[in-house]
Amino acid sequence: MPGVDAHESITRVRHQLRGEMRRRRRALSSSERNRAAQAVAERIAQGVRLAHGARVGAYLSAGSELDTRPLLDLAQRRGWQIFVPVVVDARTARMRFAPLRGALRLNRFGIAEPAIVAAPGDAGWIAPRWLDVVFLPLLAVGPRGERLGSGAGFYDRAFAYRRLRSTWGKPPLIGLAHDFQRVAALPRAPWDVPLDRLITDRDIYRFRSAPA
Repeated sequence: MPGVDAHESITRVRHQLRGEMRRRRRALSSSERNRAAQAVAERIAQGVRLAHGARVGAYLSAGSELDTRPLLDLAQRRGWQIFVPVVVDARTARMRFAPLRGALRLNRFGIAEPAIVAAPGDAGWIAPRWLDVVFLPLLAVGPRGERLGSGAGFYDRAFAYRRLRSTWGKPPLIGLAHDFQRVAALPRAPWDVPLDRLITDRDIYRFRSAPA
């Protein structure tokens, strides 16, 4: 276990990296953002095999995140079922996945989510482990699939079982990003859940064997 000084150093490096990547994303022009989003969707179409009716977890992009609208258009054409994150408890960083349908609302973080969803456990919600694949947002990714998110911990908590149960490797976790968000080294926190793949506007990177 890292000591207090090591933990503070990791926290500082990750905080600085978040700021740097947010600045670089915000500096992109609209045309650059659109080209990158289309390129990522095309790579998904070519490199991720999913059957009609597949249960796909995907984020609804906010701020400078890589735009997922081309991905959602692809999902509709392929007949995939899209499930999106819904914040259940912001204090404990708990979220669930609900079908993308009907009206949307902005949650306390300014992120769109379905306005009317069933209560957790009712029909409509799906546990993360029963999704066929999940596309995740990120700020940076390391050479072994280490993912740096916004810092709230929602995804790490939702997929914590992936870190604790070596015999359960589903669903594949695929990060979506601009290629410049790849970094040579990324300090990893104990609770981090690594990615299986990264898809950028330039390439598809595989970090470990995963079905898709």
